[in-house]
Amino acid sequence: MAEAQDVLDLGAAIRNFGGKQEGMRRAARAFVDSYGMLPARCAVLAAAGDTAELGRLAHMIKGAGKLLGAHMLSAAAGELEDAERDGLPAAVLALAPLFVSELEQALDAMRLLRPEAPPVRAPADLATALRLAERLRPLLEAGDYAAREVLDQLDAALAGSPYAHQAAAIGRQFDELETEHAAALAGILIASLRSA
Repeated sequence: MAEAQDVLDLGAAIRNFGGKQEGMRRAARAFVDSYGMLPARCAVLAAAGDTAELGRLAHMIKGAGKLLGAHMLSAAAGELEDAERDGLPAAVLALAPLFVSELEQALDAMRLLRPEAPPVRAPADLATALRLAERLRPLLEAGDYAAREVLDQLDAALAGSPYAHQAAAIGRQFDELETEHAAALAGILIASLRSA
């Protein structure tokens, strides 16, 4: 198996996260959690000739891949997306195997970046959680992938509290790319924490 740095430009990825290696690792973990099954789904879509959905998925992956230093993946996704946008279904289907291969390699590399053990969680800190939720909501409204790092911090701040399930629900909606619904849930959490 290749080393992570053989597939990912780790220096660029860390710079994209403000020099914070742990933030980049969290984003890589979120990418794997969100898109780990996508290669198989893309293969099914290609076999079915669903070029529109392949183009949509390539668009979704292109920016996240670039953010995480997966330049080959981002380039393959961009080529597939361009072919779909240009109405070239045969080209989309021809590019799909390369896109899937690059996605698999990027996922394998990102799996190597996962921390060895989960972080130790401190008791719930509701004041910190409120600040994080207030910071999170505009990121969700903008569909900003940086929300993942704030979500992880919010989960940690609310661990073991009665509000932990709300943070988990926001995270699930974000991972399913339902950012508008995630932002609405963040608003509910903010109101709950303010009244606590």
